This record gives sequence, C-alpha cells and structure tokens, in this order.
Amino acid sequence: MKHDHKHDENCTHCACDNPLFKKYAPEIFNSKFKKDFTELIKRNSNPEPSNLNKRPIIYYTNGQSAIYTMQNGELNQKEAMGVYDGKIVALGILQDVVSAVRGNYGEFERIGLSNGETIIPGFVEPHVHIVSSFFIDDWKSLSGIEDQKLVPEYNIEYLQKNIRIPDKLEDWILAKEVDPALMYGSKDGDKDGHLITLDLNTLDSINKEKPLVFLSSSAHTFYANTIASIRVYESYRNNPDFKKTFNLTENCTEEGFLTVTNGQFQEADEMIWVYKTIPEEQRITEKTKDVIHKVNEYLTKFFNKASSHGFTYMNDASFSKDQLKILSPFLEEKNIMKVSGAMTVENLKDATDLKGYTPYRDTSNNVRISAAKLVYDGSNQGLTGYQEKPYCEKANATFKTGLYNFINPPETEDKEGNKPDYIEMARKLVEKEWPLMIHANGDAAVANTLKVMSGVLDKKNFKTGPINRIEHCSIMPEDTEKYFTIMKNYNIQPSFLIGHVGYWGYVFKEAIFGNDKANNLDLCKSMIDKKIPISLHSDYPVTPLGALRMMEQAITRVMEGDPKVKVDIENNWTCEKLDEYRLNGDEKICPEEALAAVTYNAARQCGAEEWVGTLTLDKSADFVILKENPINMNETTAFMKMRNIEVLETWVNGTKVYPK
Repeated sequence: MKHDHKHDENCTHCACDNPLFKKYAPEIFNSKFKKDFTELIKRNSNPEPSNLNKRPIIYYTNGQSAIYTMQNGELNQKEAMGVYDGKIVALGILQDVVSAVRGNYGEFERIGLSNGETIIPGFVEPHVHIVSSFFIDDWKSLSGIEDQKLVPEYNIEYLQKNIRIPDKLEDWILAKEVDPALMYGSKDGDKDGHLITLDLNTLDSINKEKPLVFLSSSAHTFYANTIASIRVYESYRNNPDFKKTFNLTENCTEEGFLTVTNGQFQEADEMIWVYKTIPEEQRITEKTKDVIHKVNEYLTKFFNKASSHGFTYMNDASFSKDQLKILSPFLEEKNIMKVSGAMTVENLKDATDLKGYTPYRDTSNNVRISAAKLVYDGSNQGLTGYQEKPYCEKANATFKTGLYNFINPPETEDKEGNKPDYIEMARKLVEKEWPLMIHANGDAAVANTLKVMSGVLDKKNFKTGPINRIEHCSIMPEDTEKYFTIMKNYNIQPSFLIGHVGYWGYVFKEAIFGNDKANNLDLCKSMIDKKIPISLHSDYPVTPLGALRMMEQAITRVMEGDPKVKVDIENNWTCEKLDEYRLNGDEKICPEEALAAVTYNAARQCGAEEWVGTLTLDKSADFVILKENPINMNETTAFMKMRNIEVLETWVNGTKVYPK
C-alpha cells in the first residue's frame, strides 16, 4: 500500500504558509469573534497612554554617543533630536534644536545620552508571521534555537529530555518547532553523516507510553509516534474522507495505516486528522472557553517581545482577512506597533477576485495592506525549496529537487517552470498595481520567479513604481550576473532570511547543497555592490526576533552550526580568526549596510518609508535607544556580541512602549 500524497499549489512546506491556520481560522475568527474581541480590547484599553511624553524632550549626544537618522540609508549623524506630540520636531546641532523647541513649544526636558548609548530609527521587520502560530502557542517549544543561539547539543536525546509530560493520563505530549536539519553535526545527531528522519521508530524512542505529536518548524508536518498514530486511525477509520486522504483500501488494517504514514502527516489534508484527534482541551477551537482572551494574551505577549527587541514596524508575510479581523481592533486601541501585511494569493481565482491596490494614506490606523504574496516553492532546510539539481544524497530528500507551486502536473513541465497560471496570476496583480512579494528559496525557484516578474513588470516605470520583492532569494542561480541585471532593471529587491547563514549554513554546506552551491546563499554584498538594496528578516517563528542578531549574522557570516564553533560559543570563547568558519566571507557586509537593511531599506520594501525607517522632521517619533553603538563593531568584535546589545527604550508615535 503506497502513501500517494499529491502535491499541488496547496503544498508549500514553508513557514510562509500555515496549513492549520488556513483550515481553522475561518471557523474561529468569525463575525461573532470579531465583535466580542473588539469589545474586549476597548474595555481593557487606556483612553490615553500614560507614557506619552507630555512636554517636549530633547535628546543630545556627547563624544561617545550617537544619533543616526538613516536618511537615504546613510548614518547621517546628528547631535540632538527634539520630540513632541508623537513626532520628531527638530534635528541638528544642540543649540539649534534647543532654540527651535523652546521657540515653538516652550519648556522641555533635556536628556543626555550616556557613553555608548545610540538612538536609531525603530527596527523594521519585513517578514514575520504574527497570528498564524496562535493555535499551537501553548505547545512546548523544542526549537534548535534558544535565546538567539543554537542549542549546543540538539538531537533526539535533547527532544527526549525536554518534552513536557502532561500530568493527566489522557493528555498528549505536544511540541512545536522541531527541526531535524539543525541536528546535523551534533553528537549522535546524524546517522552516518545523513540528516535525521523523524519516523515511527525515532519517535517511539523518545516516548512510546503516551501519544506524542511534534509540529515541524515549517508547520507543514506533524510527526506522531505509534500510539498517537493508532489513536488517529481508530478515531476515523470508518470515515470515507479519511480513507480517501490516505488512499486506504477497504480492508486496511492498523498495521497498514502505520506503514502508509510512518508517523509523518503532511499538509492540512493529513494534519487535520491528527489535530482533531488531540483532546479538545489541548487545542484551540471555536468552543474553547475564553478564546478572545487567549488571542489577546497571545498578541500582547508577541508585541511586547517585539518591542523589547526594538521593533516599531512589522510586515506579516502571509496576511489574510481573518488576520485583519484580529490585528485591526487590537492595534487600533493599543499604540504599540505599526503593522502591514502581504495578502496571500494562492491561485488565479484569488488574483482575479483581489481588488485593485490602494496606497495607504491613513496614519491613524496602525494596520495596512502592503503587497500581494505568491509562494513559489518551499524551504531549503526543509528540503522542499525547488532546485536546478538534486539535493545532496546525505539530505535524504523525499523530493529530489524540492517542490514548486502553481504548475500542474510537475512531471509534464520542463525546467523553465513557467506555466500560464503562474504568469497570469502575476500579470493580473501587476495590472491592478499590486506590489509583488514572491517567495522563492531554491535556485530554480529564484530563476523562474525572476523570469516571470521581468515578463509582467513595466521596465519603464521601475524607478517610480513600487518596489517588488523576492522573499528569501536564498540560492542564486549559477548565472548570477544575468539575474542581478533583471533585479536591477525591474526594481526587484531581495529580503534575506539571514539566519540561513548563521543557523543552517553548516548543514547547507555539508549535507544539503555542498560547498559550491552553499556559497551562493544570501549574496548580501554582491547585491549591494550591484546597487540592489537588501533587507533582513527573521521569518518568525522560523528564527527568533532580533534585528541586532540579523545584523550580526550578515556582518560575520559565521556558520554557528559548525561543531567547533558551537562548542566554543558555549564556552564563551571569542575567536579572532573567524574566516574558516564563514560561509562565503566575501559576502559579509559592514555595520552601516546592515543597519540600513533593518531600517531604511526594510521600510522602503514595505512601502512604509513615509512613516518609519528614518528619523526626519515631522515623521512619527518611532525610535530605539541602544546601550551600545553597533556601528563601532566590525565582523570580529560583533560575533556573538551584537545580538546581545541591550535595547534600553522603544518609542512608537511618541509613546514609550518598552519598558512600560
């Protein structure tokens, strides 16, 4: 009996698409939820923020502190900055700022920055997933990344030691963010130099006494041990839809089902049966008591965390009407963050039904729509990024060259991969003036996406039109110059998941791609040298929030997963000779370029440069005060230190949101 899972445009295998959220969101976030949630937020909101500055504030520097405005993507250092009524009202030398503020607004508070303290624009996160992880928020995290560092010994033994055994006999062991790729190179983490495969045998070795379910870091796979898989089978074995999903015969037995699935449940159609079998009190449904309070707690926790990292603007990379129902009332009442979202477009009907793009003008609303999102392929570390050549043998990839969407069926398609539906989707969106934001990880995905974009975009208007983004843009095709030219000619800019280099660089080089191909990962410096601006993102929850960490990884390009580096990091070792641990050190960038990538460039890519990304007159007072100056760090001194720079204060619209 063969497990015949058919992959189509609904099979993304990356964090840019959460199958559980898509399945359950319409059920939970209905009109009643929106009404009740809005009322809850209004009841609990303060009519006026208590920490809004009541009178003007002037910040000023000494010789060892700094204010960087990042105007035009450059440091543009100033001696003093005046803030009042939610806006920046003066910039320049201290004497002029004092005169302007006193003359226009009267008495003011003067704050001198201590040695090392630095004011910069609030960080801009251009690619996160804010709401989509809500359904598994209470599940135990078993990520290979903790406190922005790799777990030193992340392997099967680690999972076994860190699972949370429930007190109730009937409860299941549930965990999320499990990533077999990050186990490579750890002690007992790989088998004969191959990537770990989580199957029934492996999962039962972790725990075979209680039902156990792990959610992959991409959120597209449930791993279930034998007892959990049997519970699923027993619950739905007579359901015709269940049988159809797994291609089960009428006489299929429990053993047959275990053979078919082997503990792996892919995509929403398969995952939903697992999720529905989990005891109701351990999952979120419409019937969950106080679900509106759970959503409020989740968002409050998330945005407080983001503020503590200095973010003042975030772009959700897989937005939907359901998410808008949640975020709009929350952020309209709570002045904590500005948010935009890219509307997910999955098929030609979505593109046809989507109304024309309307530029955002209402600054009173902290939620806006920024772009239309298409997802071409999957994840490279998840072995579903679409490649020109097969993954390395060590990767044990089920799909030898990965997965790609919008073209159907793939076996009849040539390597160009440009089926009319994909091209027509992009063309319809461009005709409606939507900025494009297209996910592409593998080199074949990047090549095909750039060909499609160049075919539908108007080259004549690229200087004045919106910025079109290629998300992740992880592995550039071999003929890089050809594709650099396309990006430059059509104003297509990359946003890099730079954690690929720091966290997964070693496994990419050793087991997934090989050294030569891995060197084409996240070509930050090459893009900048070609006058193609870049931004950096976390793809949260794939990697943790942290603009300073992203800057550090772009500056150093150290493969933190190298076993030698992991051991040395754990021992608080500081290496002065990092070159042998870098993934293509020629692609490292300087601190100024990295800072632009998480402020000015990121804001422009989100179409938000009017509100965030720089400190300029009359712009919203969205800024961060750091304890140390990141610009003073180079690729050596930044290593494992820049990410630890303390965020002292975060301000949004003239309100201090961190610390409260």
